[in-house]
Amino acid sequence: MNRTPRRRVVDLRKRGRGSGGAALADACTLSPVVWGERHPVTLTFRDAELESSYEREAAPGRLRMLRFGFAGSILIWSIVAASVWSTGVPNAGATLTIILGIMAPLLLLFLVATRWAHRDWQRQWLGAIANAVAGVVALVTVDLSGAFDRAAVPGVLLVAVFSFICLGLRFVPAALATLVYVGVFSWMRMPRVGPPFLLVTDYVFVYLGTFTMGFGAYVIERAGREAFFERRKSDRLLLNILPPTIAARLRDDDSTLADRFDSATVMFCDLVGFTPRSATMTPAATVDLLNQLFTAFDDLAERYGLEKIKTIGDAYMVAGGVPERRDGHAEAVVAMGLEMLAVAARYQLDLRIGVHSGPVVAGVIGKRKFAYDLWGDTVNTASRMESHGVSGRVQVTQETWELVRASFDGEMRGEIDIKGKGTMRTWLVHARRSPQVQAGAGIGPVTDAAHARAP
Repeated sequence: MNRTPRRRVVDLRKRGRGSGGAALADACTLSPVVWGERHPVTLTFRDAELESSYEREAAPGRLRMLRFGFAGSILIWSIVAASVWSTGVPNAGATLTIILGIMAPLLLLFLVATRWAHRDWQRQWLGAIANAVAGVVALVTVDLSGAFDRAAVPGVLLVAVFSFICLGLRFVPAALATLVYVGVFSWMRMPRVGPPFLLVTDYVFVYLGTFTMGFGAYVIERAGREAFFERRKSDRLLLNILPPTIAARLRDDDSTLADRFDSATVMFCDLVGFTPRSATMTPAATVDLLNQLFTAFDDLAERYGLEKIKTIGDAYMVAGGVPERRDGHAEAVVAMGLEMLAVAARYQLDLRIGVHSGPVVAGVIGKRKFAYDLWGDTVNTASRMESHGVSGRVQVTQETWELVRASFDGEMRGEIDIKGKGTMRTWLVHARRSPQVQAGAGIGPVTDAAHARAP
């Protein structure tokens, strides 16, 4: 089975269903020019759709870590308050007032505020502000208690651990928060009298410690984004082969995928006289022409909400009503067929199109180079409609005509002998009826972009 060299990936947010389709929802409609490129500092993807997809995937885990970090901070500050109260350190009253009257309620407020901060960036900066405040307050409290020389460095490093690890902050908010209290530490430490060695040691511990944690957080976030991007590339490749919902099911379930559809419409299209024409063309020109034509067909299938099944040489197969059941699948397929005629005419090509409606079985076969395919008498009949069709026309069976006759003009071709089927009555569809004609028939206006092609 041959496939077109390039296929546009459809938007799963329009077509996906359920959690599986949503999980793959953003492996599509992404600019191929900058797809996957990241800012070297902030690590954000330059493609807005890809960045949005990453944020949606990472946000729930970050929210859990942020709430856990706030709860842990409240616990640690409570332990510090108990220690201050029990040991009777200098300025214990002022220290306890800052801890219990300001810091603990503020952290509790931040924890509650995560319920109303619906966007991830809001929660990120909420966590960054809380962390920066906690770092400054920690320095103030150890200074009031007279323990700055022995407790300031461990305090700064502990707050940095929360910034880069426990709160689940992205690298940039965490780094900015850390710069605030490291700057305050440097300002408070400088004027203190002491051996130069201790001064240098304090700075080395703080700067080296926070830099190491910051660099580690940067590497971890970069690795997470690279892993996410690799998954999206795999999803994107899978979506070029399988319908979104089928790809999601295949990813989550290794069992055989097979569904029966009681009503679907299948269309086969073949390029008339293309084999002799391709004999006079170079291989590159042949592939380029087919690529342009079939890519235009892919766009039409996406616009009409239909599923491209496969290409076989210069033949094109599309179906409506699979893999998701829908009303109006016959009308959509016939309308696409009429527009395909107009597209082919721009390339000075003629098509022979056959359509049939009925039950089909659909599923995925094979373990390597697997494909989503259709089986059943409906598929065979649609193929016969194409092979026994008329160049430049859309030929449909009586079953399909009954489904579309209220919306399309056509003429009976008559009773023709179909190989393997016997005598069948077929119709040639001309064009979509105007909304006024349809309204007169009592079925209401129908919006359609298909171009009518005269018989």
